[in-house]
Amino acid sequence: MGQKPIELQATEQQMLQETVQLHAEARAALKNLQMAGSLYAVAGEAASSTQRLFDRGAADVLQLNQGLNGLQQAQLELARAMAEWNRVRLRLELLDALQGLHPAEP
Repeated sequence: MGQKPIELQATEQQMLQETVQLHAEARAALKNLQMAGSLYAVAGEAASSTQRLFDRGAADVLQLNQGLNGLQQAQLELARAMAEWNRVRLRLELLDALQGLHPAEP
């Protein structure tokens, strides 16, 4: 067996391992994105509720500020989760394109 087939087999094995790892990362990133979206929705509802209480005089400006701060933190987490999802998705697309350029030999 020559050196070339061994190198090809090693490369294919490495690409397969990377594909499996990226799929696991993609599942985790998607779950984080979903959870961040839920957190953002809940934080938005809480901020709206605090705003209504403030408008009626039942909450002070500190409570209003806390509600808005929670919403801002949730928005940042959502942005981080979206960035991570996009990073993993693009890496999967790149790996898929690379595999298309070098199909496995029969």
